[in-house]
Amino acid sequence: MLEYDVFAQRLSAHGSIATTKCAEVKLDTDLDGRQDAFNPAELLLAALSACMLKGIERVTPILKFEFRDIAIQIHGWRQDSPPKMDRIEYTIWVDTDEQDRRLELLHENVRKYGTVFNTVSAGCDLKGQLLRGKPE
Repeated sequence: MLEYDVFAQRLSAHGSIATTKCAEVKLDTDLDGRQDAFNPAELLLAALSACMLKGIERVTPILKFEFRDIAIQIHGWRQDSPPKMDRIEYTIWVDTDEQDRRLELLHENVRKYGTVFNTVSAGCDLKGQLLRGKPE
């Protein structure tokens, strides 16, 4: 079983920081919000996108899947009572010359083998699409 550690600390009423290994992320914990940091909901969406990207990096050498670029857009809807992410939708763009069936196989792998993806999908409505090309 893999284990993970993150340390988070309040710096002031306007923000906090999370650290792991040699990395740090500014956290928007200000009640008025901050433009220069991720709030908790955005962090969740960022973790989900990182999970998808890492899954693609892991599986493409195994599938011998060739691509030039990948981009992901994620949008989440938060309900107020009780507060939770109600729905998340995503689009993954893959710039590739691979056949459509191979794109479908890549998307299947993203949906099936992502730790964060599977955790989030168990708690809210998570759907999306994988498209050929680049975002407009």
